Amino acid sequence: MAPFLRYPEMMIYIPSRPSWAFLGMLVLSACSPTPAPSAPAQLTLLPNQLELEAGSSPVFIEALVQNSASDVTWALEGPGSLARLKGSSVQYTPPAVLNRATQATLIASLNVGKIQQKANISLLPSAQIRSAPPLSSPIQTGGGPYRFTFERDLPLKEVVWTLQGPGTLLPLENGSAEYRAPDTLEQPSTVTLSARVGTVQKAFHFVVNPKPVFVVNPPSLILDAGSPTQVLSLRLDYSTDSVQLSLEPNLGKLERGQGNQVLYTPPAKVLEDTTVYMVARAGSVEQRFPLTILPPYGARLVLKRNNVFQFDATYTKASMEWFFITTDEKVKGQPGHIGFNFLPKGNDMTPDVMLNFRTVRLGVPLALGDYLQTQRYPFEEDGHPGLDFSYSHTGCNTSTGSFKILELAYDSLNDFRLKRFHATFTHGCYGREGELGEITYGLLTSILP
Repeated sequence: MAPFLRYPEMMIYIPSRPSWAFLGMLVLSACSPTPAPSAPAQLTLLPNQLELEAGSSPVFIEALVQNSASDVTWALEGPGSLARLKGSSVQYTPPAVLNRATQATLIASLNVGKIQQKANISLLPSAQIRSAPPLSSPIQTGGGPYRFTFERDLPLKEVVWTLQGPGTLLPLENGSAEYRAPDTLEQPSTVTLSARVGTVQKAFHFVVNPKPVFVVNPPSLILDAGSPTQVLSLRLDYSTDSVQLSLEPNLGKLERGQGNQVLYTPPAKVLEDTTVYMVARAGSVEQRFPLTILPPYGARLVLKRNNVFQFDATYTKASMEWFFITTDEKVKGQPGHIGFNFLPKGNDMTPDVMLNFRTVRLGVPLALGDYLQTQRYPFEEDGHPGLDFSYSHTGCNTSTGSFKILELAYDSLNDFRLKRFHATFTHGCYGREGELGEITYGLLTSILP
């Protein structure tokens, strides 16, 4: 056999006398490329580190696979449960209860176990925020302090407290915190108090209400003694405490009606202006609402025309359909206008009356004294007092006259409510010349002839 030549760098042997066929094979072999090795399969878990609390919501773990068409298999070591989802992900549910901290390991395998990755799960006992004294929502403004503690069956790391909403929160050295409600609020507000340790966070929600308040409509009343029962509405906002009602002094009758209704019947008789307070109590809240009871007031009007008697009429609230007395316009803080408006009921033949005295255009309040050169109210010019008098559905477009105030007294604590009034007046207009009138207003017993 012919000797071979050795080419160690190519690891082949060439015969010393090669055939043409052998040389052709050698050339083809030298020109063919060497196959590249295939990329290795890779497996990645997202996330691969977790810290979860017992009873918390399920979490999803995704397996990212590269360079392999094999399925991922899953295994769990430790407490909890797995649920396989579509694709390469699983759902891990922590155990509902734990008495101590522990670990769970989630193992993902590829290519029949040749490649593995693990997700390490730190499991913690359930945590909660407790308050002392126990807080029952809603609480009231000015409440507290309430001490909140973040409780877990583990040595606590640093607790980070946050507050959303009104009030103040003071972290304490032992990991707890102290909350105080604000002193005032205009409307109910929600407060969220959160505590965080590591990745575990708990929130405590409650509502802070404004201070309880009674709302009464109307907030005060002025009633004649012996007048019919009055209906008020009363409600207690921002509290569920039971409501107690009383009268101080105990004059009249107070009853609860339907829903929020309160019924008050004034006494049949009082000798002077008397204030009775309706007292509403609920828990530590107490409010007082004034009910002013008036003895019978009335007005007496005497009218003559050209010294001929026309009428002498007495007007009371009980006998009139309308019985209005106004002191609405103020000058320098006191009434500059007093008006009387009386309309009898039904077939009562007593003349209806509208009578007004005004000094607004003089720039002074009404006071005792004479007022001359009057013009028709409310059209009087500057520098003139105003007077208007109509009765029995008759009136004047223009008028002249005068008036003299002999007595005048107000209840200044009740927006200058008129208490006593005595005046004489002259009034004239086309067809009604020479009218002379006198009006007296006050306690009915004092004005009767």
